[in-house]
Amino acid sequence: MLRMSLPILMFGLPPILWMFLSSTCNSVLPDILKDSVTLVVSHPDDELMFFGPTYATLASVSRNSSEPLKLLSLSNGNADGEGAVREQEIVKAAVMINMTEPTENVKVINHPQLQDEISTEWDAEVVAQVLEENVSSRTIITFDDQGASEHPNHVSAFKGAVRWKSVDPENRSVFVLKSVPIYRKYLFFGDSVYRYLETQYKLMQGQVPDDIVIGTSQLQYQFLRRAMSYGHKSQMKWYRWFYLQFSRYMVLNELQEI
Repeated sequence: MLRMSLPILMFGLPPILWMFLSSTCNSVLPDILKDSVTLVVSHPDDELMFFGPTYATLASVSRNSSEPLKLLSLSNGNADGEGAVREQEIVKAAVMINMTEPTENVKVINHPQLQDEISTEWDAEVVAQVLEENVSSRTIITFDDQGASEHPNHVSAFKGAVRWKSVDPENRSVFVLKSVPIYRKYLFFGDSVYRYLETQYKLMQGQVPDDIVIGTSQLQYQFLRRAMSYGHKSQMKWYRWFYLQFSRYMVLNELQEI
């Protein structure tokens, strides 16, 4: 009996869990996210490591808009002296995502006060000024105040975006990626079950979930894996393969407007 059950669990459970993933995601994006959006990350590869579902979805839906999706990296990720290589890799990965005119819509900043450093938080005023000079979109998507992985550079992107919005709050919007606890971070698409139950509980309590949930199909996930592993080759250390296989950020993003 057990011998017969194992193949069913191995091959039958994943599609069922992926169906849960689809059921927890909003089927329609709000109009505000369909054009004039800039995805702001701290380092090349953040756009796929954390924002993959959002990045791929918005690159697709904005392809025919007057203002297609733009990608801005606040640093070139030069912590290991590979900044020049990583500047090229983020564009290569964008091509693999089928982003509209990557060479024009992807920009990497190399500012002396915004260098890749895992122990240093950037000055929010400097980040806000860089955003002011390089973002023409009405809407920014970036990290939340926990930075997905608590990386100080990620948190700085959030703080800078808040200041950018405060200059013209009536005409500017900021959406942030909701960070999740470590025990959910590596549940992969199994986290969709948690998300589904959480949503049902809120509905039972009379609460209406106000976040935007973006998920991937199995095919989209494979495209994201390929864009990361081939596009950002310099970053593919052994633990990154583990991350690509198990991180829920590869298959599920929750965005909240601030």
